[in-house]
Amino acid sequence: MQNLLERLKPEILQVMEEYNERYPLTITELKDELKNLYYVNDIRYHYILRLENFYFFAFSKFPSNGWENFI
Repeated sequence: MQNLLERLKPEILQVMEEYNERYPLTITELKDELKNLYYVNDIRYHYILRLENFYFFAFSKFPSNGWENFI
């Protein structure tokens, strides 16, 4: 079974890599969280909010739910 980081949409991962240059600690924490989880329901809320922001920057709209961040 793939963890959530492996299932993250490539466009969002690309935005995260761009942010990694300016905010490495924030991105590292988010990646660590996603590496250790396999179910979207287990993600803590503040990480869902960060993913929504990255989704917005990748697709110019907000996701309708947390599952849209993943393949």
